[in-house]
Amino acid sequence: MAFVEIAKTEEIQEGTGKSFQTEGKNIAIFKKNGQLFALDNTCGHRGGPLCEGDVSEFTIKCPWHGFEFDLKTGNSAQGCKVNTYETKTENGKILVKI
Repeated sequence: MAFVEIAKTEEIQEGTGKSFQTEGKNIAIFKKNGQLFALDNTCGHRGGPLCEGDVSEFTIKCPWHGFEFDLKTGNSAQGCKVNTYETKTENGKILVKI
């Protein structure tokens, strides 16, 4: 696995998410309390776009059916899970380990 550039740091605003395509994956990047989180953008329940969900505390709520996923682990109380990816920033770029 290697880190790949996915976005510029200024593209992600606090409390929001945005999706990006890289290495054949659809990944959502979220920013909460200044921290960046990367998850698969597709809800494990019905495939909803997580990047369009509401961020609260350290969870993202799927906009389609309300399943909530932990930004750190990808786990949900409803038993679904999405993949998470390690992130880091360098020189104003967001890098994700794929």
